[in-house]
Amino acid sequence: MAFIASMMRDPRAGAAAEELRDLAGRQGVAWAESAAVSYLAGAAFLRGDMARGRIDMSDVNILFNWGMLLIMKGSLDQGIVTLRQALEKVNRGRMPQFAARVESELAHALRRAGRPDEALPVYRSAIHQWAKLGRRPAVANQLECFAFMARAEGQLERAARLLGAAEVQRAEGGAAMAPWEREEYDRDLAALRET
Repeated sequence: MAFIASMMRDPRAGAAAEELRDLAGRQGVAWAESAAVSYLAGAAFLRGDMARGRIDMSDVNILFNWGMLLIMKGSLDQGIVTLRQALEKVNRGRMPQFAARVESELAHALRRAGRPDEALPVYRSAIHQWAKLGRRPAVANQLECFAFMARAEGQLERAARLLGAAEVQRAEGGAAMAPWEREEYDRDLAALRET
């Protein structure tokens, strides 16, 4: 609830994060407690309370969430730097799914910042990780992002094939797109069809 509220910029994010921090602290779940701290910072940041939002960024989960918040606020370059720091700290052996998620979000940010040459190898690494983990919806999303970049470079047939491959992954994995994924997909697909 705290994560979703934070991502949706819902004012209830702070209360949910405080409850998460208390529960995680009582039960000794360190990763959830650090997530709660980062959501609390994020809630303050989104309210414009920069002083309260600036917290110790040594924890990889906090770094990741801070990077995501910077990106949401439009500070792509700062968000990219922060996500790179998170990626350097993540333990791929112990947290392969989290590592893949950090890579995916870093690649998305690089692509949206107009840096496809930097995004491409990060996407390639992420898609291999998602495939190893058997996460077909995530594989589909990476394929869609490859397609978006191909279309932007005028590789229309390649873009169409990649979108078709992503569609198969989604159908066989039984996963619909998230609303923010659907918005970009519909926009890019319309542009591809028009071209």
